[in-house]
Amino acid sequence: MKKHYAILLAILVASLPVLSACASLGIGNSQEKERQQYEQQIKAYQQAQEADQKAREAYNEALKKGLEDYYKSYSEWSANQTQQEIQAAEAAQKAKQGQ
Repeated sequence: MKKHYAILLAILVASLPVLSACASLGIGNSQEKERQQYEQQIKAYQQAQEADQKAREAYNEALKKGLEDYYKSYSEWSANQTQQEIQAAEAAQKAKQGQ
């Protein structure tokens, strides 16, 4: 029995440099490759999420600015309309008093 352990140990010791070289070259290490691919996918997904978030923020900011500009323009137009109506009413009142 001890002889079997000694042979097994000798085989393992002899194959250690080969296994190490294979691991360094990426040969036969599919789990490591899968892990790296998974990490790359996670990184790509996170970058896509960040880009999406930035795009949403830019869109929301542009929308907010557009709505503010529209509200300002509408308020100015509405004020002008009201002023014109007041002037028209005053002119009509003066014309009525002049008759």
